[in-house]
Amino acid sequence: MNSININARSNPETGNVTNLHSVEDKTIVTFAEAANWLGLSHSSLYKMTSDRKLPYYKPGGKRIFFKMEELKAWVLSNRTSSLKELQSNSTIKNNQSHGNN
Repeated sequence: MNSININARSNPETGNVTNLHSVEDKTIVTFAEAANWLGLSHSSLYKMTSDRKLPYYKPGGKRIFFKMEELKAWVLSNRTSSLKELQSNSTIKNNQSHGNN
C-alpha cells in the first residue's frame, strides 16, 4: 500500500517534491523553495519579485532568497472577512448607531 505525504508539494515546473515542514523550519529559503512553498511557478514568482510585490534578498546581485517569516506575512496579508464576520460587524455597528451599547 502506497502512503501519501500530505506535507509535501510538487513544483509544477520541475516536478520536484519538497517536504513543506523542512522549508517552514528554515529562516532563509531559496527562490526554488519559496516558489514550491507558495505553489507558484518560477516565472510567476520571478515576475512578482521584479514587480516588487513581495520582499526578497539578492546578495551579490545574483541568486534570490526570502525570509520565511516575510513570505508567511505576505501570504496572510489582505485578509478577506467571512460572511459571518461581516454580518456580526454590521449588527454591532447598527446597535452602536442606535444607542444600543
